[in-house]
Parts: sequence; structure tokens; C-alpha cells
Amino acid sequence: MPITLEAGAGCLDVASEINGLLTPTTCTGGPSQQWRVHPTGEIQSVSTGVCLAPTLALFRNSPRYATTMACINADARAWTLSPAGELRIGSSCLTTSGTGSTIVLSACNGSIAQHYTPRLAADTSLEATFGFGQKRRSAGHATQHVPLVRVYVNYTLGPSGGLAHGVAYYEDLIFGTGFPRLNGFLDAASSGLFQWIDGGHFGPFDRPTTDSGCDTGPVLQDIISTSLAGRLDLARFDLDRDGTVRHDELQFMVIGNCGGRIAGAARTVGCIDGLDSGTRNLRACPGYVAEIEDEVQFATLAHESLHTLGAGDMYGLGSERASTMAATIWIDAGPDATHTLMLDAWHRFQLGWNRPRVVSLDLAQPTSGTLSLDGDPNYQSSLILGTPNTYFFLERRSQIGYDADGRGDGVAMWRIGPGVDEVALYNPATNTIGNGPYLQGSDSAVLQFPDGHGVTVVTQGSLSGSLNVSWSWPTTMSLSIVENSHTSVSTNITVTGTNHFSGAPLTAGTVWLDGNQISVLGRPFDYPVRLIYTCFRGLCTVRPRLQTFTVKAPGYEDATFSRF
Repeated sequence: MPITLEAGAGCLDVASEINGLLTPTTCTGGPSQQWRVHPTGEIQSVSTGVCLAPTLALFRNSPRYATTMACINADARAWTLSPAGELRIGSSCLTTSGTGSTIVLSACNGSIAQHYTPRLAADTSLEATFGFGQKRRSAGHATQHVPLVRVYVNYTLGPSGGLAHGVAYYEDLIFGTGFPRLNGFLDAASSGLFQWIDGGHFGPFDRPTTDSGCDTGPVLQDIISTSLAGRLDLARFDLDRDGTVRHDELQFMVIGNCGGRIAGAARTVGCIDGLDSGTRNLRACPGYVAEIEDEVQFATLAHESLHTLGAGDMYGLGSERASTMAATIWIDAGPDATHTLMLDAWHRFQLGWNRPRVVSLDLAQPTSGTLSLDGDPNYQSSLILGTPNTYFFLERRSQIGYDADGRGDGVAMWRIGPGVDEVALYNPATNTIGNGPYLQGSDSAVLQFPDGHGVTVVTQGSLSGSLNVSWSWPTTMSLSIVENSHTSVSTNITVTGTNHFSGAPLTAGTVWLDGNQISVLGRPFDYPVRLIYTCFRGLCTVRPRLQTFTVKAPGYEDATFSRF
């Protein structure tokens, strides 16, 4: 997703180079000021395709400046934006002395000269018309790394007798290096674009109540406001320095011995005053807060965390193995279960975490094509077929890593409709919504769009190496011809057309003969009977000549019929 990087009174601008060195210019949000962060950490100009890079030092103590170079997908160009707004590469930070001056790299010191504010920029790409980054944009997440504060709670009057594990267990489950771990899952789902940053943990705090209502917004808000009063240095997280720390700058998770023990929830929490330990008395507006039970199953931990980023529930029939946002609570698996399910490609697309190939297909125009996708199985190898109003999202899936408990190896198909969050699994074998979204091996099926047009999708080859898809759009018009009268010199007929798949009548269309339009669909018309004279050895016969008519209808292949 394109962002601008604001430094003081100016923005990083690829068109502002002076002698090859970047200088900040007045912020306009225009194309030359738009940048895109890649999974590699490279920051690429939307308008020119080059990447932000440091110059090489000619001598040991020579200064290094900000410039642009060809992208090379290397760690030497991997930038990170810290919660304090520092644009870091290694131990150095971009430093500016004002609009129009060159930008240098110097030791990070937390000064205002090293503060960059990312802001979402307008996205005019084809992918954006299909919803790319829409949920992230709605949540206002301009940066892909968000600090997370964890609050631990013991409901002392509850039946469970306290947290099932020590704090270290949960900290490791979120930030540890084993498998499965929450940050590891987010890293895989986002192709390296997103992880939680450690914003600190507090507690466990004893709460002398039962666990009744422990997963409601008011209870979570009371826990945060009473437990963390005066304990957070909110200035560390106020990325845009406007005096309010919002959910895109800092998020909260409450972990406690709540409810059924293996589940969780995500609830809305309002703005809270009094948390700031500094002198500015900043306000915190947590937004969505994840409530995690103390024997939570891993897939549910991931599910509730994703809700706070804008993901929605996808509890369709038969979908429990199709996405992290489907039904992740497996009762038979018991406490602390470790089953893992990958986030579906549509949600990753909505969060700006993948970059599928988009093939725009006019639903009323016959077409065909073939496409092979290789590369990162999460970031690149998925495909969109259709129009922004209704389309199919195809993604390669394999039962490995964080999709180890998914449905199987193959291609998952998601039907995205025109309504808000209208996403459903699609079973091409039965032409139904809700069950079995996978094509296996070299199977093929026809996908039906609402107006009756279809696309045949065929998957071939090694799914672990590439996604190979062929599609064809068949002829879609059928004709009905009614003969009204016939004489020796003319015939009167009426021609109507229907959608070949749905049977819906065509309301527009013309009839042509010998290159001339002679009528329109649905209206009776006369055409002359043409005669052929054949003579052989003085004997002549007369018979009618077969004539071929062409019907043209907007959005359909030409159809033909013949009559004597």
C-alpha cells in the first residue's frame, strides 16, 4: 500500500534529488511522494520503481546520504520504521535539517530531526479497485509494525483458581521462536510485512470478581484503565504526535482465566485518560482489544489478534479448515491445542499482505487465457478473476507450516460478491456456496457467476512450485426463431435471444443478413426467399437458397442461424 513519509515540514520525494541526493519537499501526497514497503524491507517509489538507499561512504568518517537506486532485494536495503517514527537501517537513522536540505544517515538519537510520520496515500492501482488494503486503510494502519501491550488478570473469585500458566508461557507463545508462535504466524501470513512489537506487559493483577462478563468491552476497558493508570509512557507510541495514541499506534491484549478457558474474543474499548506516565497527559484510544483465555487454542489466539487488525469472521458451512478467520475452536482438541490454519488470501489482500495477479474479465465477453504464478506462496501466487463487483480469488494452499491443519494441498477458491464482506467458499463440483473450496491436482470445473456466465478453471502441475490456471469463457447466447407466415416470395419470422446459461431474455440485439441490418430482436420481420436455378442438359429446377443470418447483442459473441 502506498504511504507518504513526512519529516517535519516536508515529505520524502523521489523527484527532489539534488545531485543524486534526496531532499524533503512540501507534502502534497502526489505520486513522487508515494512509497511502498516490500516484504524484504525495501522502500520502493510508486512512481519510478527505484528504492530508497543510503550512499556509500567514500572514507571512514565520510557522511552518508539518502538517495535512490535500483531495488536489489538485499538486507543492506532493509529499512524499519520504529514506533518512535525513526526510519532505521542498521544502527543509523535518516536525519533531516529541514525542507530543501539533503537527508543524512546518522546515529539514532530520538530527536525530532529523525522523526518520520507515515500516512496512507491514495491508491489508484488496479488491485485497489478489487479491495487491496481496504481493511488496513479502514483501520488507519499506515505502518506495518504495531506495539502490543499485554495485561494479565486473575479473576480470584472464579472457579478456575487463577491463570493456568505463568506469564512466561504466554510471552513465549506470542514472541517466542518455537512453533507455533503468534509473531511467527503473523510473519508467515503477511510475508514478512507485519509483526507485533513488544510494548510491555503488566500483571498478573488480581481482580476480586468472578469471570462473569470478562469478555465484554466495559470489563476490558475497566481492566486497562485501573491496572495501567499512570504506567505507560504514551509519548513513545504517539507516532503522529497529535496527543492521542490510537489503535494503529498501540494495541492491547488482555489475558486471563476467563470463561471457557480455550477461547477468546475481540471487543471495542473506548478512549481512556490517565494511563500516561509522562507530563503531557496523552490519551489512549485502544479501539478493538483482544481478550484471550488462559488455555487458549493457538488458532483462536491468532483469530482474535487478527480481529484487532480489521479481519472479520468467516463462519461458513464446512469452512473450519479454510482460514484462521473461520471456526478455530476445536472442542475435541482440548486446552492449549496447537492446531494452525493459514489466513485466507482474501483477508491478506484486504490487509495489504499479498500481491495477487489480477485478470479483469468482463463477465459478458467470451475470453480465454493461461497464467502461471511462481514465487512466495503467500505473497505472490494467488489470482483474481472477474470484475471488482464479483470475482473469484484463487490461492495455492499446502498443508505445511502454519497451514499444517488446513484442508489439504490444492487451490482454494473464494467467491467475492458485491456486498460488504460478502465472501464465501465455493464448491465448483456442486455449484454451491459453503463446502469444499479446493480443486485437487488437475481437476477442472466451471465457476458460475450470478448472471449465468461461467469460467472454466483448470489447475495443473506441482502446486508446491507454482499455480497454473487456464480459463475459458464460452459462447453465451442462444436463439429462438418463430416462423409467423410463409409465401412463395417471403417469410415472416421473429427472433429472440436468451442467456445460454441462465435463460434470461436479451433485451437488445440486431439481426443482420448479407452485411446489412434487417431487424432487431423480438420484432417480426419479412425476409425474401432467395431461389437457386439449377440446369443440367436442358432440364432446370428451382429450389430455395439457404441464407445465414447473424445476431449481434451487446456483450455476447455473435450467434448465427440459417433458413431457406
